[in-house]
Amino acid sequence: MQIKTRNSITLRVIEPLFMIYTKIFTLPTKTFVFQKSYYFDYLKTNCAMDNPNAAKTLREELHGTGHKLLSLKSSPLVNHLGFNILIFSKGGDLIVQRRTKNVLVRPDELCSSGSGAINFNDVENNSLKQKSFDQIHITREVEEELGWEVADSIKGKLKLLGLTRELIRGGKPELFFSAISTLNTNEIQKCYKKSEGKKQQLESKELITFNISPYHYKKNPELENKSKSGEFKESFTILLNNIGKTGKISIPLLTNLVLWYKYKVNGNI
Repeated sequence: MQIKTRNSITLRVIEPLFMIYTKIFTLPTKTFVFQKSYYFDYLKTNCAMDNPNAAKTLREELHGTGHKLLSLKSSPLVNHLGFNILIFSKGGDLIVQRRTKNVLVRPDELCSSGSGAINFNDVENNSLKQKSFDQIHITREVEEELGWEVADSIKGKLKLLGLTRELIRGGKPELFFSAISTLNTNEIQKCYKKSEGKKQQLESKELITFNISPYHYKKNPELENKSKSGEFKESFTILLNNIGKTGKISIPLLTNLVLWYKYKVNGNI
């Protein structure tokens, strides 16, 4: 079966200036202004930074030899807002996806439990209902990839870990979250196999689990103790090694894990 990529309406992040088609949302100390954009334009800009078919690559043209990122305001790239979520089962397993070899972006790489782009309708609907940014229906992507039961099991449980810009994609902004599901690992695997949505068939090959109990819950007071903090650091290093032995770790997954580690140790973003 042939599955075509949709030119979905996404959200380009710009500086806090009013423009047509913009919606404003606030994170703890950040205000975003969004502009309507399209996925195919993202493929032609952020995903084409090193295309060799011109005298200069887009990266060389925009960032020069110093590879300095342009501000979101001045960048001509689409820079739509993406997100990644680490989902932990209630038994302490980290859920990781292996992408298919045929997918355009990050083929055959290990990625976060759920990932995607916040689309225009998500923000438009929340704006009309005057909801805050962290209530945007990010779980929509999780439903498409893992099944509605998994998405339902993390609603209201998303923890914002941080915001970054990815140099490889020309400074594309990415939000990172973690969440603890009310489902166990077997239940999550069953939901994943049962859903078999079009996006899953195109992008996801399998789910892989890594046990990290008892440190998957919110900040552990015992980590205030140096010895406990050292134990957790050692456990985290083992976790990274185990994931690395399983396959190639994508940049977003590695970033998601590092931000989660920072939150676990410091309790903040």
